[in-house]
Amino acid sequence: MSTSIAYATRSPGCAEPWTEGVVAEVASPRSVEPTEESVAYRLLDHLGHPAMTVRPVSPDAAVNDFHVDYANPVTVDLAGRTADQLVGRRLSKLYPHAPASGILAACTAAWRSASGRAHTLAVPAPGGAGPTRSHTLRLQAVPFLDRLLVTW
Repeated sequence: MSTSIAYATRSPGCAEPWTEGVVAEVASPRSVEPTEESVAYRLLDHLGHPAMTVRPVSPDAAVNDFHVDYANPVTVDLAGRTADQLVGRRLSKLYPHAPASGILAACTAAWRSASGRAHTLAVPAPGGAGPTRSHTLRLQAVPFLDRLLVTW
């Protein structure tokens, strides 16, 4: 269903009939159905804890890194980076310790199995070197639409 925005005009002092036309066809708001994806992301926007979606950098079977496509507004990682600073970057660049700490392995396993699991990982603290300064992180990676949803 759409609505037409019409106009009618006549030049001053002109005996010609009114000129009419249609400026634009505007879709009625009721006819625009939200997609499954838009509803899902709206829900993620309202979560009270960090959540981001990632997808493999390479579409082939050799998945070894992930690209951050989305992070909800409350996302702040251990290094203090906000959602805007995470989106568009690779996990391996954001977290150089990702291969050693198991972050990439957890995401790869969830991607390959198409089922989610929670993982408890020891990750280096920001500015920390080695196991003396680390945090325990409970990471969950689960299939979400055509991506993975990662929460911690």
